[in-house]
Amino acid sequence: MPLPASLPLKDDDTPPLASGATLARIHWPSSIEPFFGPKPGEPPKYRFDDPQGKFRVCYLGEDETASFAETYLHTPRPRIITRESLSKRKLSFFRVTRELQLLQLHGGGLTQVGCTADITSSPEPYHKPQQFGRDVWDHSDQLDGIQWRCRHDNGLFAVALFDRAKGALQLTSTEDLLADHVRILKWTKRYGIAIA
Repeated sequence: MPLPASLPLKDDDTPPLASGATLARIHWPSSIEPFFGPKPGEPPKYRFDDPQGKFRVCYLGEDETASFAETYLHTPRPRIITRESLSKRKLSFFRVTRELQLLQLHGGGLTQVGCTADITSSPEPYHKPQQFGRDVWDHSDQLDGIQWRCRHDNGLFAVALFDRAKGALQLTSTEDLLADHVRILKWTKRYGIAIA
């Protein structure tokens, strides 16, 4: 289905990401942040990766909890997440240096582009979302990326940022994922999980 001539960028509940906003990303220690993937020569892997490999995507959360949900809550009810698994990842924060023009792929925005929430919550394979991501990237509006509700915590938002907007992210800090015990306790309480 072709996209409309103008894509939805504003929503009553989620105003555009303005300059100075913060985004978070959980990643491997070896990655150079912000990381836009997949690496050259690798096939598309994640939801909005380009099936033709012409552009790259960086996946972020509106905060560290959204990033955690997108990274670790791949099954409907995980009961235990190991400390070993968490110790292998880093958490980075980024300052947005200009307003990001993001497709609002939630709320009324879904209907405006002819989609249902399946586009952001379907399990693998991601053939349809990846083609949709390419269509958004190729649209004449030249958007910076896509914003949607996290699959396993729809009270939070995730962002897929196209590499054309790479200069709009400034890395401000990186830390061990286990560094903040209060944060870990917040996640265990919110999601009813154990960290062991």
